[in-house]
Amino acid sequence: MGEHAHINRRHFLTSTLATSAVLAAPAWAQAPATVRSVEQITVLQLDEVASLDPLADFTNPGLQMHAHILEPLIDFTGPDFKMTPKLALSWDNPTPTRWRFKLRPNVTWHDGTPFTAEDVKYTLETAKGPTSVKNRYLARVQKIDILDPLTIQVELNAAYAPLLGSWVYLYIVQKKAYEAGGTAEFGKKPVGTGPYRLVEWQKQQQLVLEAYDKHWNGLHTPKRIVVRGIREAGTRLAELQTGRADIAFGVPIELAKTVESNPQLKLVVQEGVRPPYFVFNSKKPPFEDRRVRQAMNYAVDREGIVKGILQGYGEVRTGPFSPTQAAFSPAGPQYKLDLDRARALLKEAGKDGGFSFTWLLRKDFMVKDEEIMQALANQLGKVGIKVNLQFLESSVYTPRYANGEFEMSVNAWGKSLEADSVITGLRWLSENSKFYGNPQVDAAIAKARATFGMPERTLVYQEADRLLREDAVGLFTHAQSELYGTNRRYPWQPWAYAGNAGLLTYYIPKA
Repeated sequence: MGEHAHINRRHFLTSTLATSAVLAAPAWAQAPATVRSVEQITVLQLDEVASLDPLADFTNPGLQMHAHILEPLIDFTGPDFKMTPKLALSWDNPTPTRWRFKLRPNVTWHDGTPFTAEDVKYTLETAKGPTSVKNRYLARVQKIDILDPLTIQVELNAAYAPLLGSWVYLYIVQKKAYEAGGTAEFGKKPVGTGPYRLVEWQKQQQLVLEAYDKHWNGLHTPKRIVVRGIREAGTRLAELQTGRADIAFGVPIELAKTVESNPQLKLVVQEGVRPPYFVFNSKKPPFEDRRVRQAMNYAVDREGIVKGILQGYGEVRTGPFSPTQAAFSPAGPQYKLDLDRARALLKEAGKDGGFSFTWLLRKDFMVKDEEIMQALANQLGKVGIKVNLQFLESSVYTPRYANGEFEMSVNAWGKSLEADSVITGLRWLSENSKFYGNPQVDAAIAKARATFGMPERTLVYQEADRLLREDAVGLFTHAQSELYGTNRRYPWQPWAYAGNAGLLTYYIPKA
């Protein structure tokens, strides 16, 4: 790419990233021309895009398109979440509450007009507004100043070391186009700076992207990307088998062997990237007693779920983080199936006769959801806990979850770079949680947010992880793998972005 980000020594990210002052972009971003030219590919997503306005849509199908059409200031991409300069060429934070971004010169929007600091300022101010789906990422922003046409300065009301990791979803919109059409029109015809521009969108049919020939990093391949949203897994696979598609998301486990046995196809697996988090409402009985929550963590057979129901396409989890993530605490409890210990803890809590509760669940929140939930209910039944499984549509489930109107519930998160986004995104932080509270966790997160050195901050997040696992804030079971089917004519592998492995991946070919 020829240009790199210069990072102030105060900056820190919770990951295994190198701390060198210069970090390069991934290979595909540096030299797309090294890959053979591909004219057109067809991608089958799990659903249709709702809107191409990044401030109005925060769903996976939309994010896939936003990341191709628009760009953030910086990104974290690839298997190692490597820091990747995008619209910001360099940045620093001279004080704990002040961040400065030097913007990339000679960038043009898809309509040919130059990209400037005015666009960034407008995006940040609009994203901070009450109707924006990204406003939580700008809650600490107090002031945004343009120092020159290519320099922006942001003042916060408190130190926030994870800022860069939390802004990867802040795709910059063109001020002129957004002001002219508003969110509705921009959501249909976005003007971006990304490597692809929108050329066609027929709702319920297809969305077509074309490589932008004036992109700051050169012409990308493939030249055209046709995207279709198909909910039925069997239909996606049939399209792949007949050669009408090149990439299909969400291959069901029971069809994985079908893909592997086809010489024209390839099964691509991302290991253990999407864990369901079964959340206790620790402010309602009997879950206000930590011993009850711990007992349930000892009562479940995680290995049985991963090896049996998921057929090995997953990994065991005993807390919010994988042992491969920097925020994981080796000192935290390692919950394993132990029915005797579960029964003893229930007896200590005065629940040796067992109890019953309703488990609030969202339909289609994970692979094999009904089968896994029934297995968990049966396992808990062995220690006297009777479970009523209640599956709801997302529109009904979401407000009840957000308001803490449940005894036990579920949430999901990807395998993320930023520990702060995992903890606060799942609403485990007491200051914004209606179903959990622990001042020690609050103190650890507040300390981490004000700690800019990597080793020190990692230790603080590990302490938070230890506390959350000891508290058994959720029932931790597993993380499912993501399965893709690809046509071998297109040498593709998932390339994650936004510091989040899982369904977020670029549609660029394997170099």
